[in-house]
Amino acid sequence: MITAIDYRLAPETQFPGPLHDVVYAYLRLLEDFQIPPENIIISGDSAGGGLTLALLMYLRDNDYPLPSGAIVMSPWVDLTLSCDSWESNAPYDVVPFPVMDSHMNPIALYLGTQMEEYITHPYASPLFGTFEGLPPLLIQAGEAEVLRDEILLLAHKASLYGVVVRHEVYDDAVSS
Repeated sequence: MITAIDYRLAPETQFPGPLHDVVYAYLRLLEDFQIPPENIIISGDSAGGGLTLALLMYLRDNDYPLPSGAIVMSPWVDLTLSCDSWESNAPYDVVPFPVMDSHMNPIALYLGTQMEEYITHPYASPLFGTFEGLPPLLIQAGEAEVLRDEILLLAHKASLYGVVVRHEVYDDAVSS
């Protein structure tokens, strides 16, 4: 069975609303559909990849059973935009650099008025969390995407915490 979660999006729903949606959906798979967690692999790309990691951290932090693994493709895991590839790969990627004072800034739309408080919260920017106890991760990225460096840090940090990581980087590829 494949299930696609239609979680609520910004600006209509701000953080942590989308996280609530994916937690609810995951718990429905366990409780209502009686799917054993070892038979579940979760996946997401871009912001959904970050949300996938936030879900894993939330489940772990609240003693829920974890899925057997996760696949994240070009996950956006650092909303602070602190990595160099945001600038070095900007000429090659289709993802524009968010303008902080723009009414269309996706970070401000997602975090809302509590942006300062939440921007480094692990459920909003998973790179700032701990990865101990998470299931195996397949992490994919493109060499030419603006998210490349934060994804590299994600793979490294998760490995340091003992997570089994397979990190795949594709030449000349941009964000999904």
